[in-house]
Amino acid sequence: MEIKRQRKPRGLKRKRLLKGGNLKLIQEYFDNLKEDVDTYIGSIAEKLKINEDINKEEHTLFYQWALFINYISNQDKNKKEDEDIVLTVEEIENLSKSIANKIALQKAERKKELELEAKRREQDLKKRSLFKKVSEHLINLRRPFTARPFTARPATARPMTPVLGKTKRASTFLIHKNSKDNSPKKEGVKLVVSNTKKSNAVIISEFDKVFESILKNVNDNRNNKSNKGAFKTRMSIVNRIPDIDTSLPILVGKDIKDLKSRYGKIIDLIKTKCTGGFRSTICSTAASILGVEISTLYTKLKYNADNNVEITDGVLIEFINSVLPLMIKNLTDITEFEEDFDKLKNIKIDLGIKGGKKSKAVRKPANHAKPTNVAKQSKKVILGKERCIYKVKGSNKDHIKYKGTLITVADYKKLMRGLMRI
Repeated sequence: MEIKRQRKPRGLKRKRLLKGGNLKLIQEYFDNLKEDVDTYIGSIAEKLKINEDINKEEHTLFYQWALFINYISNQDKNKKEDEDIVLTVEEIENLSKSIANKIALQKAERKKELELEAKRREQDLKKRSLFKKVSEHLINLRRPFTARPFTARPATARPMTPVLGKTKRASTFLIHKNSKDNSPKKEGVKLVVSNTKKSNAVIISEFDKVFESILKNVNDNRNNKSNKGAFKTRMSIVNRIPDIDTSLPILVGKDIKDLKSRYGKIIDLIKTKCTGGFRSTICSTAASILGVEISTLYTKLKYNADNNVEITDGVLIEFINSVLPLMIKNLTDITEFEEDFDKLKNIKIDLGIKGGKKSKAVRKPANHAKPTNVAKQSKKVILGKERCIYKVKGSNKDHIKYKGTLITVADYKKLMRGLMRI
C-alpha cells in the first residue's frame, strides 16, 4: 500500500510532529519490545550514519523512532531540493504497528527456540543427576554387611569410598550358591590408585589444539549448503553472531601460535566491535539471545577487555573452565565434531582430577573373596510392592536385592525416597 505524504509547512520543526495525542499509542506498542526495537533502530541508524540525529540518552524510544521515520521520508529521490516531506502522525503509527508486529513475531519464535533448548538441557541434567546419585548410593552400599546399618556407624568407622580411598582398599564380597539360594555370583572389584596429574601448560596446549580444530571446522563449513541435522542447527546459531564473517577468520589466522595469542585476539575483537553506544548494546543482546551461559561468559570477557587484565596461565585456565562445559554440551551427538568431543571430555577429566588422584576398577578372581552365606527367607510388602527378603550371615537386618546387590531394607527405602525427590 502506498503511503500518502503531505508537504511540511514552512517553519514546522520535527518536535512539533511528536506533540500529537496519538503518539502515546506508539509508545504503548513498544513498551514490551523496547530492547529489541532499540537494537533494531540502532543497527539501521548506524548503517545510515545518522547517529547524531538519534541520541539514545536524550530522547525516548518512540521519539527516536519518529526521527528515524522522518529521516527515511526525506530520502525520496523524486522530491525537489527545497521540498521537505515528512510523514503524518497516523502514517508513523501505521508503520510502527507493522514493524512492532514483525519484531513481536521474531521474538516469539526466538523465545520458543530458547524454551525447547532449555527443556532439552533440563532433561539431560536430570539424567546425569539421577545416574550420579544412584552410582554414589551403590558405591556406599557395596560393603560387607554387619550387625549395624551403614548410616548408624560413626564417620571414622565407615569404609572409604573409591574417591576417598587413597591408602585403603575397598572391601569386596561374593554371594555363593547353595541348596537354598539361586542368586547369581558377584565378582569382587579391586581399586588400583594411579597418579595422572598434568600441569597447566600441558592442559592449555591440548585445549588450544582442539579449540583451533573446532574454529577451523566452523569457519570452513558454516555456510555449506549441504549441512544437515544438528550440525546445520548449530551453524545457523553461529551465523547470528554480530560480525561473525570478519571475526572468525581472525581467530584461526596463521599468526596465532597458542591459546594466549588466541585469547588476546578475542579480547581485541571485543574492544573494537563491542565497545561504545549501539555496538555494546548489539553484542550484549546477541549474547543474551544465545543463552544465560553465553551471556555470563561474554560478561567475563568484556570485564577483562575493559580492565586490560594481564593474560596469565590462571586467566587461561579460568577461560577453559568457563567455555569447556558449553563446548561439550553443544557438540554432543554431532558427527562432524566427534573426534574433538572425545578430546574435550579427556581435558575435562584432567581439569577435574588435577592435583589429586583417580582410580580404576580392575576385576579380581572370584576365589580371592570370602564367601557370604545368604538364604531367602520370606516376602514382604515394601513401598507398596511385594519383594523377597534375604537373611545374610553376620547380620540381623533384613536385606533386599537391588540391581544384583543385597542391601538392607532401611537403606533401600532411603535410596528410593531420594530418587523420587529428583
